[in-house]
Amino acid sequence: MTSEEIRTFLALVKTKNISKAAEQLYLSQSTVSHRLSSLEKEIGRPLFRRGKGQRDITLTPWGEELIPLAIQWEDLYQEALDLHVRDETLSLSIGCVHSVNNYLFPPFYLQLREAYPTMRLSIYTHHSWEIYDMLSARKLNVGFCNNLGHYANLATVPIFQEPFCLVHSQTGLAEEKQPVAIGRLDPSGEIFHTWSPEYLAWRETRSRKGFHPPVTINNPIMLEYLLLQPGTWSIVPQSIARTLQRRHALQVHCLENPPPEKICYMSFPKHQSSRQTFALGLFQSQLREFLHNLDRTFRLFSFSET
Repeated sequence: MTSEEIRTFLALVKTKNISKAAEQLYLSQSTVSHRLSSLEKEIGRPLFRRGKGQRDITLTPWGEELIPLAIQWEDLYQEALDLHVRDETLSLSIGCVHSVNNYLFPPFYLQLREAYPTMRLSIYTHHSWEIYDMLSARKLNVGFCNNLGHYANLATVPIFQEPFCLVHSQTGLAEEKQPVAIGRLDPSGEIFHTWSPEYLAWRETRSRKGFHPPVTINNPIMLEYLLLQPGTWSIVPQSIARTLQRRHALQVHCLENPPPEKICYMSFPKHQSSRQTFALGLFQSQLREFLHNLDRTFRLFSFSET
């Protein structure tokens, strides 16, 4: 069993196609087939089913069992190769959705830097599906997403949830103290963001049939510009609403019959090197402290450090 065979096996797991795996590895299809046959011969079990006349292949139960072992093998092999260039500096690669990276975590990153000034941080902002794909491809050590992803090689847990608020520039609502019903708002002024599948389902029940918001965005940073126009409004997580209120003096109200609270999920590969696991444990310890110091309207879930 060689590292080349393990790498080829994992490429086949990802692509489920010999020609695509060969293209990804810059190898010939015959080389990929030979490596797979050699690996199956050594293990003594078929790892994939190959349907006659079909290009795609599917994992056998033995192939499924081999995946976590192959990932650990690859990690240990890479860790051994890195020994000659390794120093004592820990590093961590973090991916977050826009709402978390831009409106909630900046103070946390400062706290983390103060606690571990020598730790190298790589911080990326992406959509949830991109983060899950990058985690699955082992391009990130930890990610924070708006929805629950189901990946066999990832551990994913909820870490906190927060309510949605109405943020707006409508002067007529400025002095109201009671929760605002969405039906009272002018639909032509909405700046719409699909925060999660649960939020979208809630929103669709409160929209008249056939209505489409005049402006739809997929990055909440745009709210800082679009909500400056008189008469505009949007429904956003509380952390964003308070930031917009502080930065731009916008109005914030509670909602009558609000949507389900927004849940933030933390995800990370189940198998990482010992150093990455140690760095992630330090990160999670600081994260728990940071979250406990947030406003009490944030409901925290318990999560175990790796």
